[in-house]
Amino acid sequence: MKYILILLLAGVNWSCSILRTAEVSGAIPEEKYGKLPAMFLVEDTTLNKERAILKKYAFCRCLISRYPKDSFLRKDGALTGYEEIGSYGNRAYDQVDSLVVKWCRTKYSSKYKRNLYLMQCIDLYDSPELDSLVATQDRYLNLSFGESR
Repeated sequence: MKYILILLLAGVNWSCSILRTAEVSGAIPEEKYGKLPAMFLVEDTTLNKERAILKKYAFCRCLISRYPKDSFLRKDGALTGYEEIGSYGNRAYDQVDSLVVKWCRTKYSSKYKRNLYLMQCIDLYDSPELDSLVATQDRYLNLSFGESR
């Protein structure tokens, strides 16, 4: 029992020293994460990858909704592909779809009377609204720790 306690304390001390080294070097922005133990930061890259996939899904959904009869977009499998490689549940995709519908109701006007659908979808992809929505969908992630993509 004594040895288990020593190993446990050594592990905590080791992870705290790694975190402190990363904080000092600037590898972990404290304003973003605060003072979290290192074990909570391990999966951050996986989370960021999953969020990026969901944002790409939103971009594809936007293009398809703006160009519903475009044969290229109808034949392309990117939208389904992002659903397949992503780890979010259906509720997350439904939420993104709702935001896309709302976003596409906004009228973009060109002084030359051209459609600006691509601009609208790029703006959606870069929008704080989409970033905020995607961050709230983490509860629908279906990830196992240690899983790599």
